[in-house]
Amino acid sequence: MITNAIAFGFRLVIFAPLVEQIQFSSMMCEERLSSWKPPSSYMAPEGAVAFRPKDVVGRWRSHGGLTSSSLTITVEPDHHIRVSLETRGCMDRWRLNRTATIVGKMLLLNKPIEEYCGDPYQGLYLRRNGRELYLVPAGALERAIAFGGGRRNQIEDWVSFESFARTPDR
Repeated sequence: MITNAIAFGFRLVIFAPLVEQIQFSSMMCEERLSSWKPPSSYMAPEGAVAFRPKDVVGRWRSHGGLTSSSLTITVEPDHHIRVSLETRGCMDRWRLNRTATIVGKMLLLNKPIEEYCGDPYQGLYLRRNGRELYLVPAGALERAIAFGGGRRNQIEDWVSFESFARTPDR
């Protein structure tokens, strides 16, 4: 059985087996996201890279202090794109599974996702930095502009902080 406690505004899962904790936390996240409304339209910003499904297949990771998230993207034989988000921090973790379609330069998910420390989003775009490709959550650029006040180096740092980098195949 999972026991909930409220401490300093955080929900703590105490003495729960890890699998049960992940299932419970995933369910709670899905419930939070059920009332989230995406922007009226997602548009990839200038500089986003056009891509095909095979370009994004694989595992992508994002690290930020005590948190980490990973996206695993696969293309099924029926050509459906599957996206699995796993995210964790010092007090919780969850897993969300979605399907996706490519619309313009955006990978649009059928439902929103939310990382451990982040805002909900329902789309990602591909961005190139030198020779590396990154998946960037929709809205990251807008948050970076608000945070960086228009200074290019701070904006780039913020977008990079929120981006997912491809992990090498094992």
